[in-house]
Amino acid sequence: SLFIHLRDGTVQVGRVVEREYEQNPSYAGQVVRNAKRFMRLDSSYGFTSGQKRFSPAEVLAEFLRALRKAAENYTDRLKSHALAKGLDWSNWLDAVVITVPAYFGATERQATKRAARLAGFSPTDVHLLDEPVAAALANGVHLNQQRDRVLVVDLGGGTCDLTLLETGGPKGFQELGRFGDNEFGGLDWDREIARRAIVRSDLKHVPPDLLGDDGLPDYMRYGEILRAAERAKILYVDDANRHEFVLKLEDPDNPAHARAVTLPRGEFDAVNTPLCSYVGHLADRLLESCGPRRKPDKPPAGVKWGDVQRVLLVGGGSQIPGVRAVLSKRRGEDVVPPPAAQLAIARGAATYGQILSEGKRLDGISHPRCPHDIGLMAKPNSHRSWTGWWAGLLGRPGANGASTSKEEYVPLLWRNTQLPARFKAQFSLSSRNPVVKIQICNLEYTRRKPRGAVNILKTLKFSGLPPVADGRHDLLLVDVEFDHDHCL
Repeated sequence: SLFIHLRDGTVQVGRVVEREYEQNPSYAGQVVRNAKRFMRLDSSYGFTSGQKRFSPAEVLAEFLRALRKAAENYTDRLKSHALAKGLDWSNWLDAVVITVPAYFGATERQATKRAARLAGFSPTDVHLLDEPVAAALANGVHLNQQRDRVLVVDLGGGTCDLTLLETGGPKGFQELGRFGDNEFGGLDWDREIARRAIVRSDLKHVPPDLLGDDGLPDYMRYGEILRAAERAKILYVDDANRHEFVLKLEDPDNPAHARAVTLPRGEFDAVNTPLCSYVGHLADRLLESCGPRRKPDKPPAGVKWGDVQRVLLVGGGSQIPGVRAVLSKRRGEDVVPPPAAQLAIARGAATYGQILSEGKRLDGISHPRCPHDIGLMAKPNSHRSWTGWWAGLLGRPGANGASTSKEEYVPLLWRNTQLPARFKAQFSLSSRNPVVKIQICNLEYTRRKPRGAVNILKTLKFSGLPPVADGRHDLLLVDVEFDHDHCL
C-alpha cells in the first residue's frame, strides 16, 4: 500500500513505488504508507508528497483508479477472446466491492465511499464489505448449514479486526459482534523491531532523530528501515532455529551513516510476546461484548470461549506462531490458519461480487450492530458549580460534599447493540449555569489508549437557563433520547 506523487504531477502506487522510489534518497519522505490507518481523520489530516497535500481518501482513490484501470485492461483482453464474441459488455465493470476493517465506524466508511466517488464510481455502485466477513465468505462460512459460532481474527499489516459470526441461521449467517484496533497490526512488530535496532546502533545520534514523538520510527520517512525490520520479522517467523538477525539501517538524510545491526532472537521474543498477548486481549473483549442483553442500558452477558466452535485466522499477521499460540490456549485446541490466509480478504470480496452480480444478497453481512460504546459527556461553560452539577448528573447528593475532578463518560448504547436502536434517559443538571453543553461521543479503544479514546459525534447546547439561588437543590431535568441507525 505505497503511494507517491512525483514531481511531474503523475501518481504511482503499489510495488513500483517500492522498487523505484522508496529506496531512492531523492524521494525520502515522499512515499505514503498505510493511509488506511488515518481514514477517520480524512477531513483534518493530510499526507505531503511531491509538494502536494493529499487526504487519506484521496490516497485511497488513487489505488482504486489503478485497480479499475487494471480491470479495464483485463476486460479488453477478454473481449478479444474467441469465446467472448457476441457477449454484451456494456455493464461489465459498473460496481466495486471495497473491503474495510470491521471496526471502521461511520466516519471511516464515509471517507472510503468518498474515495470510490473520486475514483469514478457511482455512489449506488459502491459496496462496502467488512474484512472478517470477506474472509468468512472466502472459506465458505455462508454455505454452512450447521449452527456454529465462528470467530474471525483478521490481523493485517495496519489493522486488527475481530468478528463473531453465527452460521446456520435463517439468514445463512449473521454477525453477532465485532471488536478490533484500527491502529494495531503487523506494522507494530516492524516498528518495535526497528526501534530496538536503532537503539543498538549509533544512528540515533545522527540528526534528525530517527525516532518520532512516540519513540518509534516514522514509517513515511524511514520506510527502508521498516522494510529491513519486516524482512527480519519474516525470518524470525519462518526459521525457529535462527538465533541472530542482521538488519541494515540507512539514514535517508545522510546515506554515509549506514549500519549493520545484529539482534539476538531474545529481542524478537521480547517484541512478539506482548503484541501477541494483545491479540488475545482483543478476542476476549469481543466475546465479552457479545451475547444477550437483559436490559438495553446494561452490558451484555458475554460469550464463553467454549461456545466458539471455530477460530478462523486470516491476514499476514496470522502466520506469526505466537498469535496462534495465544488463541489456541484460549480455545483449548490448536488454531491453524487456512490455506492462502493472506488472500482470503480478496477472495471473499470476489465471492461477494459474484453474489451481487446474480441479484442475490446476504442479510447477515450488513452492519446491524453498534461498533462502539456510545454515550455522553456534558460540561457547563462555567466551573463555579462543577461539584453540584456533576453530583446531579451522577445521581449523587451534592450537599454531602461529593466531587468529580475529571470528566466522566456515561454510556447510552453498548458496543454490539442490535441496530437500529433507541435509548432514553433522564439526567439531572444543576441549573445554576446559564449555558450547558452535552456531547454525544463514542469510545474507541486502542493499544496506546487502553481506557478508550473519546470521539465527539454531536454537541448539544442548552442556553438561557434561568438562574437559581442554590444549585445544589434546584435541578434541571434533561431528557436525552438517542437514535442510532446504520448511518450514524
